[in-house]
Amino acid sequence: DYYLLNGGKIFITNAPKADTYVVFARYGMKIKDIYTKVPGLETLYVEEDHKSGEFRILTEHLDEDTKDYIQTVAGHEDVRELLAQMEEEYQEALASDALLKESLEDLKKAYEGSAAGE
Repeated sequence: DYYLLNGGKIFITNAPKADTYVVFARYGMKIKDIYTKVPGLETLYVEEDHKSGEFRILTEHLDEDTKDYIQTVAGHEDVRELLAQMEEEYQEALASDALLKESLEDLKKAYEGSAAGE
């Protein structure tokens, strides 16, 4: 399994450990039978393998220093601006597509119901 990130560099910063990066990746999630994509933003912690030249997303066993660093970066002004832009795009998508809004409300209710053990 792998992810393909393409497009322009939005925001990437070197992390405190060598050959690691914090990446904020924009995406558009497609919901079946809904025309408008849901804009989103994912925070990734990435490590470069110099032997293969590949990058891998680290998802498990991040130490507390790394988690704290990611939180610090997320508070930077340029990242806050990016988050605000994504929130604006999300609200615009909801306002422009009633089916999308309804679908996301249904998904939220289903998630909340499953989290509550219903």
